[in-house]
Amino acid sequence: MRRVFPVPARSRPEALRVEALLAIEATFEQPPVFFSSGDSSLLLFSRNRSVLEPFFRRHLADAKLVEHLV
Repeated sequence: MRRVFPVPARSRPEALRVEALLAIEATFEQPPVFFSSGDSSLLLFSRNRSVLEPFFRRHLADAKLVEHLV
């Protein structure tokens, strides 16, 4: 089964994008895996990791390293 979850564009406020990710997570029985599809989604997750980490499985470098590399 394929599902598509719309997320506000990166030009929208970060809080709306985080809220959308949390709404998506709530539709799963187990924490879904977060895959970044680019720099903007990587930065979004990294900068909001304290809110998002409890709800997603992910492999993410230290915040300082993410910022430096991007």
